[in-house]
Amino acid sequence: MRFLAPALIVLGYTATVAALYPQTVAFDGLSFVMAARAGTIDYGHALYLPLLGAAGVLAGDTLAPERTAQLVSGAGALLAFALLWRRVEREGAPRPLAFLVAACFGFSTLLWQEAGSIEPTTWTAAALLASAEAAEAYGERSTLARLAALVLAFAAAVGFHLVSLCALPWLAWLARRRGATPGRAHLLVVVASALAVLALALLGGKLGTYLRYWSGFVPDFRGGIGSELAGHLERGGRLFLEGGPVLLALSAMAAFALLRARVRGAEEGAWLAAPYLVAFLVLGKPLVGLLMPVFLAGALVIGRTAALDLTLPGGRLAPRGAVAFVLTLSAALQFGLSLPQALAWRREPDANRTKADRLARHVPEGARIFAGPLANHLRYYWPELDVLSLPELWHAAHARDRSADPVEVVREAVRSAGKPCVLSTDGAGFLQSGLAVDLTRLGLKLESAIPIPEDLRLALFPLPQ
Repeated sequence: MRFLAPALIVLGYTATVAALYPQTVAFDGLSFVMAARAGTIDYGHALYLPLLGAAGVLAGDTLAPERTAQLVSGAGALLAFALLWRRVEREGAPRPLAFLVAACFGFSTLLWQEAGSIEPTTWTAAALLASAEAAEAYGERSTLARLAALVLAFAAAVGFHLVSLCALPWLAWLARRRGATPGRAHLLVVVASALAVLALALLGGKLGTYLRYWSGFVPDFRGGIGSELAGHLERGGRLFLEGGPVLLALSAMAAFALLRARVRGAEEGAWLAAPYLVAFLVLGKPLVGLLMPVFLAGALVIGRTAALDLTLPGGRLAPRGAVAFVLTLSAALQFGLSLPQALAWRREPDANRTKADRLARHVPEGARIFAGPLANHLRYYWPELDVLSLPELWHAAHARDRSADPVEVVREAVRSAGKPCVLSTDGAGFLQSGLAVDLTRLGLKLESAIPIPEDLRLALFPLPQ
């Protein structure tokens, strides 16, 4: 009975987030599904694609590949929820309070959405928590076996998302806090492991390609450093407000309470969150990949507070009942904020798929379609079409040459196509709003547009050769 109730609660949580999943599949989600099906090796998500591939093989034809991939994310959410609950309880919080902390994190809108999306976010969170346990175990007894467990756990986190490298200072701090005393042999094991990963990447023959691809994410600050950083802050602030306002507000209150009571406990959250925040401030992307660990750091600070008897002003102890009341209210409020959004995700059809279907039916035979955010929907649901993704085309061109002209990039792609080309309305929107392109420079004419009768907001524009 000791473990039955927690197991049932975790399964109930998983069933909830798995049942209320978004109907809309994002651009990146379909990229992952297609890459996993093709057996692609992605250096930025080296473990995630094989996991999706294995899940697809196990599911066979019983589920659509994209639904299988969504259930994989739900399984990652189960692990993250259970591991966070276990971690907070091991830090000294009573089991019910540890559950409430995990619920605040698990029912945050961001994690709930990621649990039903095709993204490595939930598995990354689970791997980070497993790495934290391994780091503390190594700190308590610094043996080679425990070091190997730590290296493997951290490798898994990096394998799910390369930005997990930002967690390295946090893991090192955890091990040192528990008294880790690594000898020379242990340092050699760490260096040898890093060299082995580098050797595998070199043997794969695509390291240079991926380094060039990743360089495209580094801002060039053409509009000024202040303007670029302000844009990053605006996007990050919006994610914080929409993704888990209760969790983050409660974590700020918990950190303040710890500092005011002069109790150590907020440092762990700072060690985890700070490197990710700095990386996000500089790079601005990947948005969720760099900011999800900040939500996890907030949950860890709340968990640390729940494990302590805090002294209030006047020398009184904060009663456990009050802490439980605040956590219960917070978890319920976070659930109440996330549930309507989750219900909306479940009810709303995939508008992008509908638009892609309507465009695909009117692409001239033998033509190549230059598409924007709908490119992967066209590729996935209409595999017979010749689709060129403008976001991918521009990212590759920008990574090669920071001074590249988007219009010239598109013109060269049209010339090299060797066939008629058309531009979709979402592609035109990407060029116009995303890259500030004057579409008249491409020779587009409204009178030559191919209208889409099912939706007059959509059209296809022939691109002059």
